Amino acid sequence: MILVSSPLKRDFIVELIDGYEIDGFTFKHEKSEGMKLFFSTNKPEELDKAIRHVKDRIKGSDLGRTLFFQVVAA
Repeated sequence: MILVSSPLKRDFIVELIDGYEIDGFTFKHEKSEGMKLFFSTNKPEELDKAIRHVKDRIKGSDLGRTLFFQVVAA
């Protein structure tokens, strides 16, 4: 499970990551708790690489450079 914490633009992040596919990884939004967004991946054994893909996707977005967020294993 991947945890994305962001105080702002949570709906934007969910839309950006939910259903995202790259290098055989697929991400699915599981739940939200306040500023915490939980995502699952089809390759939980490669969680470090999955986290890197999520970070890169958010940073590469239109708002990514201005958002404060954190991506960690949950």
